[in-house]
Amino acid sequence: MTAASSPRSDQTDVPARLDPDVLLGVLAHELRTPITTIYAGSAVLAREESLLPAMRRELAADVYAEAARLFRTVEDLLVLTRLEHGALTMSREPVSLVRAAESSAQYEGVRWPELRWTVRLVGTPAPVVADTNALAHALRNLIANIAWRANGRADLEITVRSRDDDVACCLRDTTGTLEDGDLDILFRLPDIEPRAGTTSPGIALYITDQLIRAMQGETWAQRSDDGAVEIGFSLPRYEPN
Repeated sequence: MTAASSPRSDQTDVPARLDPDVLLGVLAHELRTPITTIYAGSAVLAREESLLPAMRRELAADVYAEAARLFRTVEDLLVLTRLEHGALTMSREPVSLVRAAESSAQYEGVRWPELRWTVRLVGTPAPVVADTNALAHALRNLIANIAWRANGRADLEITVRSRDDDVACCLRDTTGTLEDGDLDILFRLPDIEPRAGTTSPGIALYITDQLIRAMQGETWAQRSDDGAVEIGFSLPRYEPN
């Protein structure tokens, strides 16, 4: 079994600061593609009155998809900026990881209508100590990343289970798009220039990892015996006084 994970951290503030050149390169790469597509597509829609209805619908769908991507990227960049400046604040309250997973999957299901998802419980998972908004952000990023790599068409099983002192949430990725070498770098900042034949996965999983760490949790990606990939995280379980 191949696995990669981030160690649990008791720190709720900022990780080591990023190299400014790397950060600027990532910002430029993440923003350029959606902005260019939105600008070009909207210009064509505004000027070309002779477009066939089917072409107009397809172009409008592309603009909408890139606008949604840009919105998500801006959300991630805001988190990244707060992390860099030590301005990310987290609440610590009991949260149902089961309900968070279900609501996040429903939210992403609107964007990815061909994503077929289920949430499976092992036993009766305990609540976790988390920030509600940060947890939802992390879950949406994980779900959207799998849907993106599957071009929107995927069967996704999300499993939630209690462990000794935490609760784990595991997303089963059966898209076949991840190589073993990808697992080691899945939660890192992407290369400014992705390798030939690939597109950048964006900064979503890096942001996810940082959010989970800030909530004193950990993330991992590991290959299952059947070839699927388990992408997961855990958070401390809530213990009432």
